[in-house]
Amino acid sequence: MKEITMQLQHNIFEELVENIKKTFKEELEKIKESLSYSKDEELFYTLEQTAKILGIKKEALYGMNSKNEIPYCKRFGKCYYLKVDILNYIQEGRIKSKSEIEKEAISSLIKTRKYN
Repeated sequence: MKEITMQLQHNIFEELVENIKKTFKEELEKIKESLSYSKDEELFYTLEQTAKILGIKKEALYGMNSKNEIPYCKRFGKCYYLKVDILNYIQEGRIKSKSEIEKEAISSLIKTRKYN
């Protein structure tokens, strides 16, 4: 009887270990997928497409290019924009919420008091 109990415990333990391994592998694959670049991130957009994404006229985008406000590549007289650069440009204009500003202010006060 004791041997049967020991064998059952061993089987349950092995099954548990296998389930943990399986779950770990699945989670690791998810992490690898999230870290790898997707084809969309490497995709270049034309000036026309980028202007449409940003909701502005082509002339306005040309003006942004001349002021170096947005990163772009120029080949054979045409401008191209990486999707990542477009998204970063949009995100740079993000306005913080009141709670974010308050947290930063509190954090700054705490740091100032530590040094005084």
